[in-house]
Amino acid sequence: MVDLTEILSIVSSLGIGTVIGAVIVYAKEHHKIERQFRLDIIKNRIKVITKLSTEYLLIGSALSEFYKVASKEDDELKFYFICKFFYYYTKITEEEGGFEFDNRPSENVITQLIVDFFKVFDSLGYEIFSEMADQVTKDEKVLHYNEFKQNISKPIFQKFLKIISDITKLEKLKKYSLWMAEIILFETNSVYRHWYNENPKFSVDPSLISYLANKNFVEYLQRITLSNKSRLGKAFHIKGNYF
Repeated sequence: MVDLTEILSIVSSLGIGTVIGAVIVYAKEHHKIERQFRLDIIKNRIKVITKLSTEYLLIGSALSEFYKVASKEDDELKFYFICKFFYYYTKITEEEGGFEFDNRPSENVITQLIVDFFKVFDSLGYEIFSEMADQVTKDEKVLHYNEFKQNISKPIFQKFLKIISDITKLEKLKKYSLWMAEIILFETNSVYRHWYNENPKFSVDPSLISYLANKNFVEYLQRITLSNKSRLGKAFHIKGNYF
C-alpha cells in the first residue's frame, strides 16, 4: 500500500521548482510522442495515396472522358469509359477499401458521390458491375478502345443502353462524373502541395455547391471555397458564404 504522507514529504523536500520542472519535461516528452504519432499517420497516409495515385488519376480521367462524350452519339465509347470506372474503382476498393485522401471530409464526399453514381445503375446489380469491370481488361491489362469494341458483351451493353436512354439518369451520370473527376484531381494534387510548393485550386460549380449543401457537407464546402481565395480573402471569409 502506497503511503501518501511519505510521497508528499518527498515532493515537499524536492521543492516546488523541481516538481514544476519535472512536469514541464513530462509535458514536452508527451507532446513530442503525440506529434511523432501524428507525423507517422500522415506519412503512412501519403504513402497509401502515392501508391494509388495512378489509379486515382486514371479513374478521374475515365470519369472526365465519359462526361465529355455523354452528350454525343457514340454509345460504345460511353460504355468503355464507364467500364473503366468500374474497373479502377474495384481495384481501389480491393487494395485499400476505398479512396484515401489527406482529410476526412473529402473521403465522405467522394463516398457519397459514388453511392449516388451506383444508384443510377441500381437495376443492374453488383454482378453486372463486376462483368463491366471485366469487359475492359484482358490478361490483367486494360484494353485500348479498339480492342474493347471487338469484345463487347451485347447483353451487358444493351442493359447499359437502357439506362443511358433515360435522359434523367444520363444527366445524373454526367454531373456525378464531372464532380468526382474534379474532386479526385483536386485532392490528389493537394497531397503534393508541399512538394510542388503550390496549392491546387477548385473551380466551384454552383450545382455542386447546392449538392454539397443539401447533403450537409459544410466542411468540404469550406475547403473547396477557400482554395480559390488569397490569404487575405481566407482571413475575411465568412462561414457559410460559398460564393
